[in-house]
Amino acid sequence: MVDAQNGVAAVSLGRTLLEAVVSAVILAKHQEKLDDFKNHGKLTTFQMAQSIPSGSRFDSPGLKKFRDDTRSECDALKDHFKPTRNWHLLNNSDAFAEAELPEDFRGRYYIRVSAIAHGHPFPVVQQFDKEGKDWKIQAEPEEWKKWAKKERVMSMLLMLHMIGRLSRVFALGLESEIARVSQQIWGTAQQQMQTLRPSG
Repeated sequence: MVDAQNGVAAVSLGRTLLEAVVSAVILAKHQEKLDDFKNHGKLTTFQMAQSIPSGSRFDSPGLKKFRDDTRSECDALKDHFKPTRNWHLLNNSDAFAEAELPEDFRGRYYIRVSAIAHGHPFPVVQQFDKEGKDWKIQAEPEEWKKWAKKERVMSMLLMLHMIGRLSRVFALGLESEIARVSQQIWGTAQQQMQTLRPSG
């Protein structure tokens, strides 16, 4: 997506990467949560099966038996994960903190990429004055191309964040190498920030 300069798609994939990084760090730090991780994956499979109505052309005797055999476990798992619907049972803010992301990460990154990934108005609602009174709805394809470059850097920073935490938890000894690469990437990030509008 970055090579194609498709910034909107690149940012959407960046949000997926963020979720994976948060999960990886939490699971590395809390290996006692492995059963919850596995059960959340099972719940998704159960819910997919339950969503296929009896008599559908996608139904089968084997699938019906699977639904019947797993219905009780599916209901129990739905109740278990209901408070947050996340496998780690943390809300997003607490999960970011546990994954050791910066305190302002939700406001500076997550809100923005979530709005883009979910198809919210943000990408096409543009601010045209410093006071925030002049707004227009219009596409900005040239601005979106810049998002692609920014997301490439952000994805590398997220990966380094994850590798750094996993290196510490599992004593991999990668800290000096991570610091060297991080310095290079931050230099690129600072250069790119000069070319982006505040809301992008």
